[in-house]
Amino acid sequence: WRNFGGRMVKSAEYRAWKDAAAASISSQMGGHAPLMWFSAAITMPPTRRDLDNFAKPLMDALQAGGAVDDDKRLRSLVMCIDDERRGNDTVMIQLRIANEPAKPAKKGKRK
Repeated sequence: WRNFGGRMVKSAEYRAWKDAAAASISSQMGGHAPLMWFSAAITMPPTRRDLDNFAKPLMDALQAGGAVDDDKRLRSLVMCIDDERRGNDTVMIQLRIANEPAKPAKKGKRK
C-alpha cells in the first residue's frame, strides 16, 4: 500500500505479487469450487516483519485465486512462524470448511 494524494492505493509491486500468488493458487485448485465459510492455518518462514501484516494480502490472494468465495467469510485464522523454513520463502496455507455462523433469532412481534 502507498499513500497517493491522501488516499491509500495498492502499489504496482503489490498488484504484481497478488496476481502471481492468485495464479499459483488457481493452478492448485484442480477444478474445486471455492470455499464459502472457511478456517485458515498459515505457516510462514521467519521474517523481520510483523506476522499479522501478512494476513490480509494472503486472504486477498486466496480470493483472487478462487480458493475462497469471499475473504470476509473467514471464521478462524492461525498464523505461525516455522524456523525450519529459514531461507525458504514458501508460505503454506491450509484451508478447512467452517460452519456458517448461526443466524440471530427473529424477535417476535409485540402486541
